Amino acid sequence: MERDLLLRLRILRRPGALGLVATEIGRAGALVGDIRSIRIGKDYSVREITAVVSGEAQMAEVVAGLKALPGVEIQSIDDRALRRHEGGKIRVASRVRCESLADLRDIYTPGVARVCLAIRDDPTLAWKYTAIRNTVAIVSNGTRVLGLGDIGPQAGLPVIEGKAVLYEKFVGISGVPILFRTKDPDAIVESVERISAGFGAIHLEDIRTPDCFRIERALEVHRGLPRDALRWFHHHSEVDIAHAEQGLAHLEAYVQYYGFSEHEALAVVDLALRENVFVTRYFDRLSPTAPFRS
Repeated sequence: MERDLLLRLRILRRPGALGLVATEIGRAGALVGDIRSIRIGKDYSVREITAVVSGEAQMAEVVAGLKALPGVEIQSIDDRALRRHEGGKIRVASRVRCESLADLRDIYTPGVARVCLAIRDDPTLAWKYTAIRNTVAIVSNGTRVLGLGDIGPQAGLPVIEGKAVLYEKFVGISGVPILFRTKDPDAIVESVERISAGFGAIHLEDIRTPDCFRIERALEVHRGLPRDALRWFHHHSEVDIAHAEQGLAHLEAYVQYYGFSEHEALAVVDLALRENVFVTRYFDRLSPTAPFRS
């Protein structure tokens, strides 16, 4: 499996020294990524260099080659992805200030009681006075994670956290990982229905087929909130189910499947049809001129 190796090197400060390091990395068949200067001294420089390696054997070859270079000392070796994930990638943070007694009185007691009573009398105000409208639950049981298969919910959590980062970065939405230690679709449906009151949308992620489609169908008849108030999104591997907004006259979409069976691809097409998307044709991506179904 390809990985980004982070090498901190102490390199003799002389013309061509950095070039020799890059050449040695390339000689092992690895790629040179980012180069960052940590310290530049009179005789030596310390640089952090990313080497993209294909596996353990190539990593060992890169390290051995660098150790053999005169004027080069390896100070540390890290897996960049593992380092970036330390402590997790997401957190819950306040979007309002709390720096004075007045702030505290508004955010918590006694002011918060008036907000609670207003929502009790008019439940639709929850979408105005709480984070519901900007919060999505990312639901997974880790039964089909990327190309790794059934690795379980906790092992799949880094993927779910990554999706939450994308939500926040690109659309300013708070994604909350919700993990279930069960492979029973009915149990997942029941649990999601019970927690749905706190979320504006439910995102189903990394759930194996055909369970994912069964869960989505069951959630579509959820009786807690009307369909236009609570939306369900499903992302399964390389397939995205997109809900067309009202007023969109025509949507042309390509459903691409990588390593899926025809049965799974047809299930995606079925979902599209039930979302009022007219499917004109679908075909094998590897042979786009030869539809596998008319």
